[in-house]
Amino acid sequence: MLEGATDRLAFATSIEHVLVPSLRLEQTVLMDNPSAHHSKQVEHLITVRGCELRFLPDFSPIEPACAKSGWHKVGACSVYEVVSASLPGIIPADARSFLWLPVCLASKSTFTRNAIEDPQAALDDGDWQRHRIALAGLARSAEAMPARFNRSAADLEPLLLRATRDLNSFNARRFAITALSYLRVITPEVLTALLRLVGDTQEVQDDALAAAGRFNRLHPSLGQALPQELVTALTDPSALRARAAIRLLEALGTSPVAQSAPGLRRQIVAALAAALQDSNGRRYVWVSAEKSDGTLDQDLYRALLRVAGF
Repeated sequence: MLEGATDRLAFATSIEHVLVPSLRLEQTVLMDNPSAHHSKQVEHLITVRGCELRFLPDFSPIEPACAKSGWHKVGACSVYEVVSASLPGIIPADARSFLWLPVCLASKSTFTRNAIEDPQAALDDGDWQRHRIALAGLARSAEAMPARFNRSAADLEPLLLRATRDLNSFNARRFAITALSYLRVITPEVLTALLRLVGDTQEVQDDALAAAGRFNRLHPSLGQALPQELVTALTDPSALRARAAIRLLEALGTSPVAQSAPGLRRQIVAALAAALQDSNGRRYVWVSAEKSDGTLDQDLYRALLRVAGF
């Protein structure tokens, strides 16, 4: 398994040396849709073994089936058993956490307790694969049923915060911050997690910035003032951390959070303007020993214009 960012060549190499030797004639290989998976080389490696390559659709085919067949009227356990029987090797507890099941259960009058209890058990048992599937299920549940998730999953915040520090899987960190964002409240701990994750790998950065735009209020413990941790980070000795703070402030300044806290947008504009005047704002952001990615003042200008509404 490739952990971290990959490209078509790396993925094809993994397929050739890991998957292909285990394939048997007339098997079907299912893949999801990252661009790295779509290559003629990967298709050739699989089909030349007499196997078929199929890609998952953008939506889960079980979702309309649930809606049309009336499965939502059947006990949740029946749905899990059907899916488990069709996917040998996946136990019912894993199936309950899988991505599309929460959507099938969306018509139930209350958010299913299994969507909370099973991921919690998975995160506690130390099995990293089940752990990641559980987090994916929570993120999918939050996206499919945001209001219900918000009402029912508040107790999961400590567990999700712990998952944002999972060094074994960048996807676990992505799923965790996505689910956290649907709780809508920025607590001091969530703020710290956001600031850390916007300095993570590119995939995690993207999801953390998207998450920042979904929060709609600050926790009372933060007051109505711009958190000093963010202001200080704008002039951090690490240019990468300073850039992360700039991007996070840009996301927060254009999100519902800025509307819920009177004067917060004005404070963000003032903090960005002050950082722009600081001589540290002209530092280069080095992404490797040989390559820079512009200067901080470029990020500051863009963020200032966006938050100010230009």
